[in-house]
Amino acid sequence: MSEPIDAAIVQSALQAILEAAGRTSPPESPVELRQRTGRRGTTRVDPKLLLALAAVVMLVVGLFTAGAIHRSAHQPTTVHRGGSHTFSLRPLLCYAVPYTSLPSAISHPAPAPLICSAQSLLTAANIGVNTNSGIVTNPIPPDGQFAYNPTTPPAEDVAGTTVLLPQFTSAEGSVNRTTPAPTRFILGPADMTGADVATASVQHSQFTWNVLVRLTPIGSTHLDALAQQQFHAFIAIDLDGHVLSAPVIEPTQASFSSFGGEFQISGGFTEAQANAAATAIANSR
Repeated sequence: MSEPIDAAIVQSALQAILEAAGRTSPPESPVELRQRTGRRGTTRVDPKLLLALAAVVMLVVGLFTAGAIHRSAHQPTTVHRGGSHTFSLRPLLCYAVPYTSLPSAISHPAPAPLICSAQSLLTAANIGVNTNSGIVTNPIPPDGQFAYNPTTPPAEDVAGTTVLLPQFTSAEGSVNRTTPAPTRFILGPADMTGADVATASVQHSQFTWNVLVRLTPIGSTHLDALAQQQFHAFIAIDLDGHVLSAPVIEPTQASFSSFGGEFQISGGFTEAQANAAATAIANSR
């Protein structure tokens, strides 16, 4: 929709141009001449008037153009509408031991609620990040109570729930293992989803393939809120019910700083994995 043009500006400019052309009002049209004299007639077009009218047209076009430039500078970022993939960032609460499936004839305990024991919680206080090196000084072992809990199926990987997810693996191997190679993770409800993603693209640097994710303005606030909550603790990057990566938030910084609406997923992608992940994230919900 076009922005309204200030009529006073156009009228003032028209009056100034007409005066410069030696007139104080527009000439009579053929219809006006016929009504006043009762006869048909022609009006000789004044060259100065043609120039004046051309100037008015240019003024109006200029005003429309200025409005269009003004509007384009304020257009919202175009984002995807969601697709067949699910993507989220979640707090990583604790590691879980591999699933133990016993024969049906053998009695075993019922699955435990997805609540980590106090000693297995991956809080900033428990893991003790060294900001000089960025290394976790107190590795926490997987929580053994979840041996009989099956992994959450991808169809049940719902943003608002706590889930038990496996580490991503493919024919090329796993991506971005976190210390002592846990294979399952207890994750809290998602704070950021694919709806917050604007773009996802592949980058190559120092012999590694990474995925750069840029967020919408709302997505940027969601990421910063999660990162500040998990400062010096872990978050998990969940794609289609698998953990792509589980980094510590800003381990070498003494205080939290904004991510500025983007983050990078790195740490072991092959080129094929990076391309597949970027495509899935860009088409996620």
